[in-house]
This record gives sequence, structure tokens and C-alpha cells, in this order.
Amino acid sequence: MGELPTLAKFLETAQRIHQVTLESIELKGPTGRKIHQYLKHANGTVTFLPNIEATDQLTPVVFASLCRTLGIPSEEFGIPPEFLINPLRSLWDID
Repeated sequence: MGELPTLAKFLETAQRIHQVTLESIELKGPTGRKIHQYLKHANGTVTFLPNIEATDQLTPVVFASLCRTLGIPSEEFGIPPEFLINPLRSLWDID
């Protein structure tokens, strides 16, 4: 299995190939206003991004969630599709 991508690599592929745009929204919460970034697919699907740096490697759960939600094949990152079914299974090496 390949290595999970960084947030930057995932965003680059999502934007270039899958008609996904990076959007932001300013929300007011109990600690004040904060800008949240999210991804929006051309089909209207929206998913918020985790609060991580662009150079951070995505965790298995975040990667699987983004791929499933946005309809992006994991194979584009060298990750087999069965990984999306249970992303933690590969971490524990359970048969």
C-alpha cells in the first residue's frame, strides 16, 4: 500500500481532477469569529477540512472520509479501494 497523501497533495488532486473547490466561511462561535475551510464538489457535496497544516499527512480516517464523501478514488493516491471500507484495519494488521 502507498503512503497516505499530505493535505496539500490531496487538495491538488481534488481540485485538478475532480472539480472540487476550496472554500471558506466565517463562523461566529463562543470564542469569537473563526474561518473554516471546506471542500465543495461540483455536484454540491460539501465536507469540512480538518484543522491541520497543508504539509501534514492525512490520517487514515480523514483520508477515507474525504475520498468517500467527495467520490475520489483512493487508487489515485496508490491506496487500494478496500482501504476505504475500514481504514483502521490496516493499522492494526488484523486478518
